[in-house]
Amino acid sequence: MNETSQSSRKTDKTTKNKTLNSKPVGESEDGSTESLLNILSLQRRIFNLKNIPNRGEMFGTLQSLLEEIIPFKHFSLRCRNASGEFTVIREDLPENPDLNPSMLDWVMKRQELSLLPLSQPDQDNVQDSLLFLPMGQDHVIMIWLDQSPESFTREKEASLSLVSREIASVLDIQRYHLKLEKTRETISDILESVPMGVFSIDATGIIRMMNAAAEKDLGVNRLAASSQPYNQILSPEITAHLDQRLGENSTSESEVELPPREGEVDGRYLGITISPLRIDDDSTAIGRVVICRDLKLSREVKKLRQLDSMKSDFLSLASHELRTPLTSIMAYSETLLMSAEASGDTIPPEWCEYLDIIINEGKRLCRIIDDAIDLTKLEAGMASYDFGPNEPNDIIENVVMSLMSQLEAKNLSLGLELADDIGLCRLCLVHFTKAIHNILQNAITFTEPGGSIVIRSYRSDPMPDTSVPSLIIEVEDTGIGISPEEVEKVFAKFEIGGAVKNHTSGSGLGLTICRQIITDHSGKIWIESKPGIGTKVIIQVPIFVAEEPVDDQ
Repeated sequence: MNETSQSSRKTDKTTKNKTLNSKPVGESEDGSTESLLNILSLQRRIFNLKNIPNRGEMFGTLQSLLEEIIPFKHFSLRCRNASGEFTVIREDLPENPDLNPSMLDWVMKRQELSLLPLSQPDQDNVQDSLLFLPMGQDHVIMIWLDQSPESFTREKEASLSLVSREIASVLDIQRYHLKLEKTRETISDILESVPMGVFSIDATGIIRMMNAAAEKDLGVNRLAASSQPYNQILSPEITAHLDQRLGENSTSESEVELPPREGEVDGRYLGITISPLRIDDDSTAIGRVVICRDLKLSREVKKLRQLDSMKSDFLSLASHELRTPLTSIMAYSETLLMSAEASGDTIPPEWCEYLDIIINEGKRLCRIIDDAIDLTKLEAGMASYDFGPNEPNDIIENVVMSLMSQLEAKNLSLGLELADDIGLCRLCLVHFTKAIHNILQNAITFTEPGGSIVIRSYRSDPMPDTSVPSLIIEVEDTGIGISPEEVEKVFAKFEIGGAVKNHTSGSGLGLTICRQIITDHSGKIWIESKPGIGTKVIIQVPIFVAEEPVDDQ
């Protein structure tokens, strides 16, 4: 084998055009009936190779077949991978030969049977040959022969060329079937992942495919349903519905009512969508694809949305209707209180106390009504936003001044850590002020006397889907804190955490309004809190600078 390896390296120097092509090489056996019969027998055996499903067994049979055509010393079957390198598939060699990779590339590019002489360093007569048999674009067989190229006959050339073509065809078919099987597996995996029921019916009404969701929704065994007429497998209700709609070209969803299952009280509703199944856009439909989904969840969601809409409408109506009489009550109470204070001792002192309570509770009720009206407008998209260039730090300082009396009443220390490089931001002065006011008001309410509050503002990295820097505002207190499971709940309407219920008499709408306002500023708001330690509310909005005020969004 060392002599063969050495001679392989000298192939380029000793041979240039000694390859098999259309020009005959050696003596032929023209007119031989026996040769023709041998080729026909060989052709039948080669055709039978495509019936061998196992590639390893097929290549083993191929090697035996080649040995009958032309006896050889060594054999190697190689395949070119995606990176262009040749890997061994099947081989019968005493050692790994030293083959020039460019030689294999040349043979594969030529796509013809090639026979190269293997010369010995100290011999002038060539006794051995290396036969290359390409099979398609990726496979090649190398055969080491103990004969010279001149002894190679036309019959052997024809037989080997036939083997090459047929094996290339078999490999192409196998590659196609493998690709087809992978495609089928991918489609099957996709259909199994779809949360809705999907099944197909051919033009004769036979069920061809059904995913697990359809099996559950339809209450059938999909293995038993496969290759069966749908009108013998599906329930009478669904069968009647399909009989009515299969001839339609519309893909709109319709509903079918099913009787309750065992253990259920109420019946079920299925949404059915039927679409034509075509190979391409211009061909006639070869069947139908049916999509079904349980409408129970969507119906419940619809009911909840209707109830939520009714609640919002009632809240809006009640708020507006309460405002007028409440304003009158407060006005008359204040008038009575001023009259009582002016009259001296003619009215009992407790009456003044009662009137004062009426006025304070009226003001609190007014704030609740205002919050309800504001939230209704925000959710309905009816709130008026006047965006323009505003200084965030100025807004923060103005809010602090408006709440300074409450801070002093509870002896709370306030720290301001406001960055001076923020500049003007595109904000709605009215609504953004309200958001900051609600957050600071909560911090004051839920911080025990003697505690502290810190407000920070600074520039930060851009938010997702934006290319401009962002503004961060933090309001951190040393208050009672919120448990992790209640952090997200505090943003819901009328939700008040269990730990803070005894510390407030608010409506539970303050943070809901804040989230809507910040969302309308293309920002986000979140809370970091630990019970007994304190709470930090963080606002992040993009710094969109506007030279002129912007109309309502």
